[in-house]
Amino acid sequence: MARYYETVGNFEEAINMFTKATAYCNAVRLCKENNMIDELWNLSIVVSGKEKVQIAKYFEEQGDLEKSAMLYHRGGMLHKAIDLAFRTKQYDILQEIASELNADSDPALVRKCAEYFIDNEQFDRAVDLLAIVKKYTEAINLCMKHNVQLTEDLAEKLTPSKDLVDEDTRETVLETLAESLMVQGNYHLATKKFTQAGDKIKAMKALLKSGDTDKIIFFAGVSRQREIYIMAANYLQSVDWQNHPEFLKNIITFYSKGKALDLLANFYVACAQGPPPSADPGFYFSLSSEPPVMYPEAN
Repeated sequence: MARYYETVGNFEEAINMFTKATAYCNAVRLCKENNMIDELWNLSIVVSGKEKVQIAKYFEEQGDLEKSAMLYHRGGMLHKAIDLAFRTKQYDILQEIASELNADSDPALVRKCAEYFIDNEQFDRAVDLLAIVKKYTEAINLCMKHNVQLTEDLAEKLTPSKDLVDEDTRETVLETLAESLMVQGNYHLATKKFTQAGDKIKAMKALLKSGDTDKIIFFAGVSRQREIYIMAANYLQSVDWQNHPEFLKNIITFYSKGKALDLLANFYVACAQGPPPSADPGFYFSLSSEPPVMYPEAN
């Protein structure tokens, strides 16, 4: 029937019959031969990827780059789709393509999309894409230059996997990431990244900035480093240790574990010059009879 309708010049019905018979090549051919634009566009919805690309080429030749870009995208020719979308400023298509990209995507394609977002000042989207292609340092620098917030999720994306890069590179990226988190005031996350980079001293300094006393005490207790014990004890002297006996005990324990006997002696002098915690005159005496809080020995 489709052939008959084509012979007698009833192209609309012929296209309909070819479509029902899933003879899409013939339907596409008739649309193109007779410049039936609307029918061809409707046909592009149901045809396979190969035929979508054929229709995309036709629309490109006709100068309808918007439809062409959409069909190249749907047909899987993403590089071509992006090129046309760039030329015609079809931001919706570019956004859609970018949302589909992942670690298995063509790195050149991902990079191209990232550059588009940078050019259009959509820096958060660009950072996400740079993370996908493992341009970690570039992504971090972009965050700092354009004030893109390093959320926990983004920080994890910018953390190189141990099996993908060498240890030195990983540590460098992690330290850069941690320093950037410090600038943004995200001290807890900076602590985590410094720790992953193997720099516990900087991790402790970040944690001290946070003022999270409980975490500072815990971190000092598990770090097993002399400097960190001392840093924690020094910090605890800056808080209200007079009214928190557990802080006082930790100060003594940390100075002892850190082998900072001169600092411990100075602290005892400070204790003697001030009122005892909880107004209990026997408190300091009791410290000598109670076992100290036990933490691992410092290195």
